[in-house]
Amino acid sequence: MIALIIGVALAAVSLGVIAYPLIGRRAQARATNPVLELQERREAIYQQADLLRQDLALENISEADYAREVQHLRHEAAEMLLAQQRLQELAQALEAEILQARSGHEP
Repeated sequence: MIALIIGVALAAVSLGVIAYPLIGRRAQARATNPVLELQERREAIYQQADLLRQDLALENISEADYAREVQHLRHEAAEMLLAQQRLQELAQALEAEILQARSGHEP
């Protein structure tokens, strides 16, 4: 019985050791990728707009407040989209420079 408990514990620890780097990389990639961060922020803005629509339907906010808040959220989403596009363009330009530098150094 003790051997079974020890075996299960060792198996759990082994799986944890194997899975941790895989899970950690995903979180690190998300944290270090500004394009993904902007996309996530933009999606959060869209969710806020949906909540505002629901509040309007439930008459929790006035139409004037709804219009003002939605206009603000649209402006924020547009800024996020422009920033995301700029970052993607910079990334593509950097990739092109790297490829050009590598091809220039090959025999």
